[in-house]
Amino acid sequence: MKKDRKETRDSAGFTLLEVIVAMGIIGAAMPFLVMSLVSTSRMRAESEDLITASHLLRDKMSELESIESLPSGQSQGEFLEGARFQWQVNVGPTNYNSLYDVSVVVYWVTGGRTKQLGARTYILGEAQEAEESSAQPGGQGGG
Repeated sequence: MKKDRKETRDSAGFTLLEVIVAMGIIGAAMPFLVMSLVSTSRMRAESEDLITASHLLRDKMSELESIESLPSGQSQGEFLEGARFQWQVNVGPTNYNSLYDVSVVVYWVTGGRTKQLGARTYILGEAQEAEESSAQPGGQGGG
């Protein structure tokens, strides 16, 4: 009978020492798991913002390329998504006739910090100011 009791007790479950060791391991690993989860969540939100900004930047560049008369100088505004994403456009002349230096910057505020994404290209076309100034000398020289 004594053998039956000992076998039953040994196979009944975990000892208190085993439970304490397991809880210690879980307790030591838990802060690292939580920090990893928070970091992953933050990086996901940042990547979503960056993807949104890159799409908005591409759309703004496409819009500028489709305009016949580029707005010369600096302009800025907000996207339809609200005040969170804003844009700034600089259109300037180059040394070549009808070729304009165009830069677009999309910026937004996240976590109290301003982030930005920008691109620069050259667009062949006419700027609004250049169009008016070229019309005046042509009119004077022809008369």
